[in-house]
Amino acid sequence: MEDIFDNIVRSQGFTNYLFLFTAIVGVIQFKKFKEISIRCFIIAFAYLALSDYLSLFYGRTVGGGSNSIVFNISYIVSFTALFYVFHAHIENKYFRAFIKIMFGVYVLLVFIDIFFLKIDYNIEYQAWPYVIGGITVLLSVLFYFYEVLNSEKLIALERNMIFWIAFGHFFYFLAKVPLVVRKNLYVSDSSYHPLLITLNEVMTMILCVSLIIGFLWSRPRLKN
Repeated sequence: MEDIFDNIVRSQGFTNYLFLFTAIVGVIQFKKFKEISIRCFIIAFAYLALSDYLSLFYGRTVGGGSNSIVFNISYIVSFTALFYVFHAHIENKYFRAFIKIMFGVYVLLVFIDIFFLKIDYNIEYQAWPYVIGGITVLLSVLFYFYEVLNSEKLIALERNMIFWIAFGHFFYFLAKVPLVVRKNLYVSDSSYHPLLITLNEVMTMILCVSLIIGFLWSRPRLKN
């Protein structure tokens, strides 16, 4: 067991440790945030940060070398939390309805993957559900900024945790969604690997730095 744990820890890259550090900061600041949506986001992000570590442990001890299920669960948890966060912080009823509908579409695509296309989430990763989820997050961010630019929310915006969640995830999915769409090309052509690694590191750094600033600098608000 000690050898397995040691291998898992030593097998992680810089971005995985950065994700974990960001999650730890969020958990430490957890009590500061009274909003249910933000607390759900912190819990979901913590699971996402742990997924790289859990996946190696699962694959080496339970999954027989396959660990995709850990990541697929983390995608479902993360998108659910993000949809909830933006739905809770956006006031426009049409924008909120759109987020609800797209969440339903995302769940439907996961259902189709598993029960109709017979995609084994134990050995394969989400593709189109992830793309649709990522695009929905991008649009939700635009909805949020559209609202704040046309309201008094612009005052002290940088002290609001949702601002940093929106800012970080916009750049994250702006780079991540195209990578998932072209995933097969990147995997089959090794010349794309350096680009893939670089983009992943850059977008992860932007996301994590944004969240860390938000966790530490944001002011608590009332529960929603």
